[in-house]
Amino acid sequence: MLTNSFQVIIKNISIKSVFIFVLILLIITISCSNYNNNQDLPSPSTNEYRLSNKIPIIHHFEREADHTRLYFFFIGGMSHEEIPQKGLEEFTLQYATKAAYKYPASVLTKSLSSLGADIKCATEMDLSYCRLKCPSSNFIKAFIIFRQILLYPTFPSNMLAVLKTDMFNNIRASSKSTSHKLTSKLNKALLQGHPYYSTSLLKYRNISKINRHQVKQHYKRLINARRIIISYQGNIPYFRIYRIMDSSFKHLPRRWFSLLKLPRLPTKPPSQPFIEITDQDNSSSTIFAQFKAPSVNTPDFWSLLVATSIFKERWYNHLTNINIQKYQPTISLSYNRYNFGSFQMNHDQPKKGLLLIKDIFHQISSTLATKEQFNRAVTLAKKEFLNNINSNNMAYFLSKWQILTGNWRSMLKYRNRLKRVTPKTVRTAAHKYFTNYMFAISTTDEDRISL
Repeated sequence: MLTNSFQVIIKNISIKSVFIFVLILLIITISCSNYNNNQDLPSPSTNEYRLSNKIPIIHHFEREADHTRLYFFFIGGMSHEEIPQKGLEEFTLQYATKAAYKYPASVLTKSLSSLGADIKCATEMDLSYCRLKCPSSNFIKAFIIFRQILLYPTFPSNMLAVLKTDMFNNIRASSKSTSHKLTSKLNKALLQGHPYYSTSLLKYRNISKINRHQVKQHYKRLINARRIIISYQGNIPYFRIYRIMDSSFKHLPRRWFSLLKLPRLPTKPPSQPFIEITDQDNSSSTIFAQFKAPSVNTPDFWSLLVATSIFKERWYNHLTNINIQKYQPTISLSYNRYNFGSFQMNHDQPKKGLLLIKDIFHQISSTLATKEQFNRAVTLAKKEFLNNINSNNMAYFLSKWQILTGNWRSMLKYRNRLKRVTPKTVRTAAHKYFTNYMFAISTTDEDRISL
């Protein structure tokens, strides 16, 4: 009797155990399915950690990566430079990477070259960065050099004049191009008086006055744990990267730092285009345009991104009987706290091209796209966004998104953002931003533009 009762109890327990196990398995499966549906990029391989001094590390793991990229971001960029300092941060980072303790300039160049490593520095509107790129197999050796450069730059006095000459030559060369002249005029109209605004002449004058003491003081302000974000992309697991970074940078001080409150960009563009007369032997004219655009952390950004795709399709429809490649336009949105978009194309009849651009802008901002047009535009916008943040730029964009929005994870959910876009939101965003543009035109004959 007892034996039969015991067998019944065991049987009931087994059935319950199997049921609970199956239920738990089902819940886990559904949860994983929902998680993957909410993610558009491989976020399970992307995580964030904090060093002992709270410097964030965004770690993007790629098991099969041939090359490793390590970014050292400094929050601020050009928007934190006063007029007399424009160009100082760019010059400081270039100067810092020329030599370091135990690595004088000649040794540094040979050491990096032998490892297939490359170090790049750049300054943008809202951030600056130093980036190490090298074969994954050489990362540890290359990082030792990169660490020395970041922590112990020597700023050799004999390199100061050389670096100034190099930067002067680059400024002169870029200033001669027609595209630079046109964009400079547009930037002046759109950004003058704003912290984003800078000119080649201004940078030239400021850099000519820079001395080593200024550079050292500015670099000291940059090496502040509150201003730094580290971003890694490669095949080394996070726990090993964390140990390497924490042992290297946990001693960096956390000094007070706050992002400047930036004024809004002006809203009234000039009514007439800027004309740049060129003596180039070229039958076509170049048309540039700039317009205000929403920040990446707003719904309008995704709606305007779709609007740019609609623009391209409608432009192509107007060119069915013309060589499309010759007149293929480039239209894109930038990624800044206060954003703007840009447009560029060549046309042998600039007046006709200008009127056509305005007409398409007006169409998109005043009429709803058809369902078919809208779906094609969303697909194209999604494709171009992914191309922009392809695997080679993942570490860069993750940290940039963190700086601009406060949450790098929002970039991984771009598909959900695009799902919320509708033909009405596209028309609303286009009406808000495509009606607020300015043009600059390069032509061999001003009489060809009679507006």
